[in-house]
Amino acid sequence: YEEGGRSPLQLCAVHGRMDCTKVLLSTQDATHWLERKDSFGRTVMQVTLDQIALTSPDTPKHEELWAIAELLCEATQTSFHHAQQHVPNSEQAATDQINRNRLVRARCLQAQESARAEQILQGQQAIARWYQPKHPELFSTSFDLTQQ
Repeated sequence: YEEGGRSPLQLCAVHGRMDCTKVLLSTQDATHWLERKDSFGRTVMQVTLDQIALTSPDTPKHEELWAIAELLCEATQTSFHHAQQHVPNSEQAATDQINRNRLVRARCLQAQESARAEQILQGQQAIARWYQPKHPELFSTSFDLTQQ
């Protein structure tokens, strides 16, 4: 299963976990996680802003996400006002999320199909390597049509 290549910081931020986000930002890997992009090319800030757009404004999680966005702005020395301007509209964010989910599902299905094909090939190779017919004369690979 693939979570879309998200870092621990992205997962904490997108789920509105302020305490977890603070802890991860205090580690030595924080710079790496702030710059790291998921498999869709989004940074932790973009993931957080997308989630803000998807969350109802009258919920506590919405406020937590904004607080996390502000914390991320401090960590990246980015203007919070600049971040506020980059929140997508909710319709676009929902459409983008549906498309990302489709891509992840397609990747999973492709990986499953590849694994299945590999298992079939390994099985066929094992049969070819170990199979001994009971009556080899019936399964001869050479045919002599001149003998009657």
